Amino acid sequence: MNLKFAVFIAAFSAIISGCSDNGGGPTSSSKSGAGDIKTQSPIEKAYSDKDGEQLDVDQLLSLFPGYMQVRYADARFDDKSGATVVSNLEFHAPGDYDGNNGFVAERAELYGVDLDAVERVKAATEAGADAPMEPIFEKVRLFGLRALDEETPSTVKIGAVELDHLRVRRGGIPENDNGASGVAGLFNAFDLAGVYFQDIDVTSAEDADASVKFFAPDLRFVGIGGGKLSALLAKDLDYTIEQSPAAIAEAGRVLGPAGDIFVNGPLRGFIAPEHQRTTIETFAWRNIDFSGLLAYGLRGEEPPITAHDLINLGEIRADNMEAFLGDRRLSVVPESVVSPMEFTWLAPSKFRAYTKGGEYDFTAYLPAEETDALAALKKHGLDKVKGDSEFDYDWNADKGGASLSSKFDTTGFADFNFDVALDGLNLKTIHAAQQAGDNQAVMKLARLKSLAITLDDETMLDAFYELSAIQAGGSPEDVRAATPSLLRFTALELGRNSPKLKSYIEALADFLQDGGRLEIRAAPETPVPLSEIQAVAGQGPDAAANLIALTVTRSE
Repeated sequence: MNLKFAVFIAAFSAIISGCSDNGGGPTSSSKSGAGDIKTQSPIEKAYSDKDGEQLDVDQLLSLFPGYMQVRYADARFDDKSGATVVSNLEFHAPGDYDGNNGFVAERAELYGVDLDAVERVKAATEAGADAPMEPIFEKVRLFGLRALDEETPSTVKIGAVELDHLRVRRGGIPENDNGASGVAGLFNAFDLAGVYFQDIDVTSAEDADASVKFFAPDLRFVGIGGGKLSALLAKDLDYTIEQSPAAIAEAGRVLGPAGDIFVNGPLRGFIAPEHQRTTIETFAWRNIDFSGLLAYGLRGEEPPITAHDLINLGEIRADNMEAFLGDRRLSVVPESVVSPMEFTWLAPSKFRAYTKGGEYDFTAYLPAEETDALAALKKHGLDKVKGDSEFDYDWNADKGGASLSSKFDTTGFADFNFDVALDGLNLKTIHAAQQAGDNQAVMKLARLKSLAITLDDETMLDAFYELSAIQAGGSPEDVRAATPSLLRFTALELGRNSPKLKSYIEALADFLQDGGRLEIRAAPETPVPLSEIQAVAGQGPDAAANLIALTVTRSE
């Protein structure tokens, strides 16, 4: 699949995922069922139109804008289903009508097409952004879709696609899709009850040495309209990344002698696995809303910073996500959630993500012949690590405060926590400074209030030293003794000019030697501008450390 066709498909996807004025697309008999990924996809259900009659296909296709070229082999009427059946329906990218840059459907079934509505759409040459919507068809089903480009290793195959209850605004699809108003007008021209895909099989590859593959037996866009998408749903997603030994060897060569050692040593699975695969049993992304932004785009205006409710990226949930390296399962996460992703003006302002009940087997990184390394990981329980993770982000654009926290807690391995708090991020103040030409406004206005990073070791360091000894030779005890000693020697040299840095290195050396908890904290008496931290950093590590009251400590 070449770049032009990729852009064409992306544009088509954008068209069907951001349209019209009715807050989620037209209704249909199948829409409610389509919104539940646990139910059968509408495209798998038999459908017929008892009032169907022979359709003038050319008249329907005249609705497409001039930059989207369409042709077909023949059309006939099927008395049993009431559909007009079209064979070898081809869609070509702009300027490539006789080339291979497009896709073809072996069979298309057209149901409930209203040609009078088509003519009303075409006749309204001066229709505005709020012109009436015309119902064009009840259903279009396409079967046996594939990309026409056969010159690259990339392939696109789709078993079937259903477009459910399409409406088009009078005036049709804008011929000019340039600029904010043009793109918004394009999105505003359609709405759909849904688009349902069956058996999407995509391989993206520049050559035979590396590829990315995606397969989904059931993928649905539900309730499209008014700049909203009610749901993007999928079942049994399968995503694979493959690279040949030759590609991995080349990557190691580029990285130099150290890289070559890693991609050919016992830890090569950590650095450059040949085969990575992720599967997701069910995926649901709901309540995506760009309707507020669409309204400004239709007028060709940039929304003022006082505008609210412009964007909401909705919420995401993935159930039973599994990751594999080769044929070995690396992890299974029963529950992954991203809470509603809110925006203030055009900037993200709030969301939370978390995983629960994850189980991890780090022996999956190692090939079967690395028996010593496998034994080391199993010895420290790294074949059955359980853990949860959480990420929180919150920004108050009026008061200027922002916080970000992340944590990953496991049973019997290690816990990691990161927290940072800022202030000074008042949206109006930042925007005014940027409008005045200050490209460093955020760095100057944002101030660090606090920073905290903690790492609690249980068996992480024990496993690290055992693996390091296998990789480099020697015993785990020797490696564990050598690493802190080397750091302390470095601290002696640096301590002449940087006492603070010396104490930090010594705390790190203590942690690497004895484990426990490593804490890195910044707690200035008053918030410090990020630009000031950046400027002081040039004076040496101690100057920046003193400015933000940085401490690094190790404890049991």
